Amino acid sequence: NPDEESVLAAIEVENESALLDSLILCKVVRKVFKNSFSEMAEILTLITGWSYNEIELREAAERIICAKKWYNITQGWQPGEDTLPKRFLTEKLPDGVSKDAVIDETKLNQLIKKYYLARRWNLDGFLPESVVNNLNLHQYSVTPE
Repeated sequence: NPDEESVLAAIEVENESALLDSLILCKVVRKVFKNSFSEMAEILTLITGWSYNEIELREAAERIICAKKWYNITQGWQPGEDTLPKRFLTEKLPDGVSKDAVIDETKLNQLIKKYYLARRWNLDGFLPESVVNNLNLHQYSVTPE
């Protein structure tokens, strides 16, 4: 299914970006890696002397994304905020391969729900209690001022 492939590709890029940021590596190096997660695990192992592997870094990336989402939820995030600016949904592109195209809002909302499900979140984008507990995210609860 092309939609599911797109969602999984987006998650892979998002996870990789979160890990690059956490390791304080420039995102430009992304294209240098053949298998970014295993190679970043090797770099981290060489730097720290602790043994890391690809699976552990994939799990760390998931925790990072979920922790950021949890923080946003504790700060009042609502599902309607996971969208694009209205102009992306109404203004046609002036040129290029997608000239005159607009993003279909219904299709976008379907993809967002597929993204949530692929992340094991609720259909409305909130984290289920099982994910919060499994990742021990309650420790990151911050009350909005």
